[in-house]
This record gives sequence, C-alpha cells and structure tokens, in this order.
Amino acid sequence: MLKKVRGFSYGFNRKFTQGFTLIELMIALVVMGIILGIGLPSYQTLTQDQNLKGVAEATYSRLMHAKSEALKRNQNIYLHFCQQGDVWKTGLTDLASCDCFTANSCTLDGQDTSAEWIDGEKITLATVQPVSFYHNKVQFSSVRLTANGGTIRLENAQHKQLNVITSLRGRVRICQVGDVGLGYKECI
Repeated sequence: MLKKVRGFSYGFNRKFTQGFTLIELMIALVVMGIILGIGLPSYQTLTQDQNLKGVAEATYSRLMHAKSEALKRNQNIYLHFCQQGDVWKTGLTDLASCDCFTANSCTLDGQDTSAEWIDGEKITLATVQPVSFYHNKVQFSSVRLTANGGTIRLENAQHKQLNVITSLRGRVRICQVGDVGLGYKECI
C-alpha cells in the first residue's frame, strides 16, 4: 500500500515517485564520461587549429597594414620580424633596421609599433627557414606597392603548417602545406 504525503506517493509504484535512482545517476555519469573522453581530443585539435589560423590571419593583417601605410605615406615601409629564443615580435617602421625587443626602436610617427607575434608555445615557426624575407623584414615600396618577396611558415603542435606568402608584386596570401583541412588553398 502507498502512503500519500502532500501530493507525493512513496512506494513501489514508479509512476508516482520522483527523482532518480543511484543506478540511473551512475549510468548517466558513465555515458557523460565516455562522450567527454571521445570529444576532448577533437576539441584540443580544433583549438590548436584555430590558434594557428589566428596567428596566420594576424600576420596577414600586419602585412596588409604595412602595405597600406606605404601607399598612404608614399614612402617605403618595413615590417620587421625580430627573434629572441622562441619568442618573436614584429615592428612596423619607415626605417630599414629596428630591434623589436628594444623600446622605441621600431616607431612610426613617434609611436612604438613593436608587438608580440609568436610566443613559441602554442604556435611555432617551422624549423626549416621559418622567415624567408631578406634580413627578416618585408619592405613595401610606395612605387606600385611592390615588396621583397618571402614566406613565413607557421606550425602548430600537430605539425600542421600555414604559409603567409608575400609576392614581389606585393600580393599577400595564406596557403596550407598539404591537405590538412584548415580551409585554405594548398601551397603550390
């Protein structure tokens, strides 16, 4: 027989009881654990791929900014890539040389333009010729917006690579090395 207390029934009749049994909760936790175990590596891969794409897009943006400054100012503009160990910085300037790690060395209109680029942990530069620009700098000329051509090779922990390429005509583009599924055209 069931005992009624304030509208709830207690007893063996399941359609009148509320809540979950310990077995039901344990099964739900096991299922959630399995789903998380399967999904976590995929999430980590997605995060690493997004970090790589983010650095490549930021590099592309900095190169395009340098190109637009050369056009706007009608003078040569340089984007320097400076390295200390695994850490890289960039600096935008109208000077042919600068050290991004020295305060006010890379300036434009009196403003320090040095910026963090790669920390060497999440994203690294490829081990073979990571920055192929002459003296690790890109020069955009105000005449026809030409540039000294070169490539920046970015790589994540899974060894997926993206190249940011600047042609001699000043065209900047991103391509992927191999069919790694990052959403860019393959490098030729």
